[in-house]
Amino acid sequence: MTLMPSGTINAPLRPVAGVVIPDSELAREMTELVKDTESPLLFHHSSRVYYWGALTGRRRGLRFDPELLYAGAMPQIRCPQITAKAALAHFHNH
Repeated sequence: MTLMPSGTINAPLRPVAGVVIPDSELAREMTELVKDTESPLLFHHSSRVYYWGALTGRRRGLRFDPELLYAGAMPQIRCPQITAKAALAHFHNH
């Protein structure tokens, strides 16, 4: 199960068993931040964490917010204040 073509970081992520990356401003900003600040290895790992969590939640019949799950799966290594600020702004606006 390949999520992205080998050796590419700018290719769009593909659906996995019906699970897709949330199409929201927060998810797009987090994706851009991680791609700009972290290695492709860490970005791909974090994407797999999201897919695994979403698939596991679905299999167990759990209700979850895909956007919040995606935000939690992305690393907050170099810029934790930026990702936290983006998340807070998003939830205050909704």
